[in-house]
Amino acid sequence: MPLDPQVAAYYGDSLNTLPDMSAVTVEGTRQAVDAVYNDKAQSPAVYSVQDKSIPCPWGEMPIRVYRPDALTGHGALLYFHGGGFVIHNIASHDSICRKLCRDAGVVVLNVGYRLAPEAPFPAAPEDAYRALCWVYENAMALGIDGSRLAVMGDSAGASLSAVAAQLTRDRKGPPLRLQILCYAPTGALELRETQSLKDFGHGGYVLSQPQLDWFYEQYLSKGADPDDIRLNPGRAKDLSGLAPALCYTAEFDPLRDDGEAYAALLSQAGTPVKLRRVSGMMHGFLMLWERFDTGRATLEEIAGELKACADIIAQTDRRMQAIIHFAKRSRSAS
Repeated sequence: MPLDPQVAAYYGDSLNTLPDMSAVTVEGTRQAVDAVYNDKAQSPAVYSVQDKSIPCPWGEMPIRVYRPDALTGHGALLYFHGGGFVIHNIASHDSICRKLCRDAGVVVLNVGYRLAPEAPFPAAPEDAYRALCWVYENAMALGIDGSRLAVMGDSAGASLSAVAAQLTRDRKGPPLRLQILCYAPTGALELRETQSLKDFGHGGYVLSQPQLDWFYEQYLSKGADPDDIRLNPGRAKDLSGLAPALCYTAEFDPLRDDGEAYAALLSQAGTPVKLRRVSGMMHGFLMLWERFDTGRATLEEIAGELKACADIIAQTDRRMQAIIHFAKRSRSAS
């Protein structure tokens, strides 16, 4: 289908402008995107929002906790924001996290991992895994059920979510129930060779090949191994035994083919996968969910999947508890 008319109208003439990345600075880029995306409206409303910090060897990592109500024992979703590992922050994805919290009825934890170039690879993926471990270890204090954890991210944050799912399996870390990957760069394919990059990576579709190159120039540490799964989770030799995945791609996104290839690899390895290509959308459309009807509908679909997953897990847990209770009574009677 054609580009969504709401998307085309929002971006207007800027779609035809390819930025001169040689003149771009990190600080200038951050200031520009913060002015557009950082949400000061504090909406949608949720029961409570609390800023906390995770103790780290280098200091503290900020994390924002959103609660749907006063009850404890909810499942929890760790959210990792996108931004090429260089830009965006907790504030830029505040409204996304609020909506997921309200609509899914789960506690959402918005993670402020370190950014490049100040903290190059592998800082971000290690921060993501550290945040997952901290949430699991502090589940009681956070008032959540540590056995019902999920991870989610968009763009770079989706890559971090995929990495966290692999690291927690490989390092025998916290159990994950679900990973939600939205237009993820994974390294499952050589990006420059994909049809989606050839079609949409050279101006006119928000994210361009020069921009991708610039982000990775800021992010990559010297001597980074492209086969390191923390950089390219799609190059892992084993994708079995991972948490079920919901994978979303955008029709007009240069990263589309890579994200869909990763979903196929997960499925081939026996990991349960649902893949959806969102028609008419470009990279980053979830950040503008309040402007784009399709963005809003996609977030509501994700929230529905989260809620359904939480309900299934709760029902399964109750059945297991009943079986265990019955077994104990039978042993006592004998």
